[in-house]
Amino acid sequence: MCLYHEKDDIFSLGLQASESKQYLFVRSESKSTSFIFHLDISKQNKQLEVLTPRLYGIDTAASHRGNHFYIKRRSEDFYNSELVACPSNNVAEATVLLSHRESVKIQDFQLFENHIAVYECENGLPKITVYGLPASGEALGKLQGGREIDFVDPAYAVEPEESQFHSSIIRFHYSSLKTPPSVFDYDMDSGVSVLKKINTVSYYLHHLVLCYLDKFCMCFISLCVWPW
Repeated sequence: MCLYHEKDDIFSLGLQASESKQYLFVRSESKSTSFIFHLDISKQNKQLEVLTPRLYGIDTAASHRGNHFYIKRRSEDFYNSELVACPSNNVAEATVLLSHRESVKIQDFQLFENHIAVYECENGLPKITVYGLPASGEALGKLQGGREIDFVDPAYAVEPEESQFHSSIIRFHYSSLKTPPSVFDYDMDSGVSVLKKINTVSYYLHHLVLCYLDKFCMCFISLCVWPW
């Protein structure tokens, strides 16, 4: 059974399950445009429905929790993206959770049973902000009172790792010039981070290569300036 056939060859298709495992999303995207279909896997009638329509210049990403879809939406006007939610039975009724901001870019988000973690970028540095969510079935409004995860290094990289939807623990990958590639578990209720894994081998190999390149460059510079 073919659920969807994309006839435009400038678009590519992607398939993703929501964190709640209740929906499948079919995302068709090009360089500047993406649109999403959703499929409720609990229903016997396996038919795709439109979640976000195909509109040129609009890029969307989505997930699901309770009776709402959560959508990250980027456009020419909202180039840093905004985060909205809509009822699963009325996708045209959108509530803005995080408005577009000039200085903060929304890069990604992860949904949990009681929380949402938003991956952002501000002043060239990534950050993770955690918000509590109302119980499923209750009304949603603008996200407030978010807690940023503290990172001690002045420059670093952070990427999401697979986490459990029904947990209060978010797992992420962290690294910097001082900290080897590591995996942390952060408790979104208590605000405590716990180191779960550290990859010292790749870290020291990385620095060995950097030291080698640094010495090579210094030797090359010395040859270039040597008075012949």
